[in-house]
Amino acid sequence: MKSKCKKIRKKIKKRRGFTLIELMVVLVILGTLITVLYVAIKDSGVQDEAKSFEMKAERMKLEVALFRFQTDVGRLPTSEEGLSVLWNCSSGIDASKCKKWVDNENVILDPWQKPYHYNLDDNGNYEIISYGQDGQPGGEGSAADINLKTLQ
Repeated sequence: MKSKCKKIRKKIKKRRGFTLIELMVVLVILGTLITVLYVAIKDSGVQDEAKSFEMKAERMKLEVALFRFQTDVGRLPTSEEGLSVLWNCSSGIDASKCKKWVDNENVILDPWQKPYHYNLDDNGNYEIISYGQDGQPGGEGSAADINLKTLQ
């Protein structure tokens, strides 16, 4: 009985770890699973939902910054000044009232790192628009224009 145990122990000691082929098979399986998961997440619209959520948060920051700007300066930024005036004060504003109304410059950029487009009409109503992923007016899907005021 003892000799059988010794033989089994010797066999176990000889075979330690995995062979190269076994490791390669495991790596191929893991790579395939990761690829399938990546494609599923990429195509599922999760990224679009994340961009939409990010824009909702930015909308609140921009509306607060515009309110603070209006309180400090006495008016909303003009369409020509745009939202960049919230970060870099323009020459048309009294220097004593100039400050940074947003905490960082990224607030005035959409999730694709392109500037939001700001328009102020004659009635004092404004709109903030992202031209989407392509940065061009119009488009469909992720390239569609998004008005932050109507974003739900």
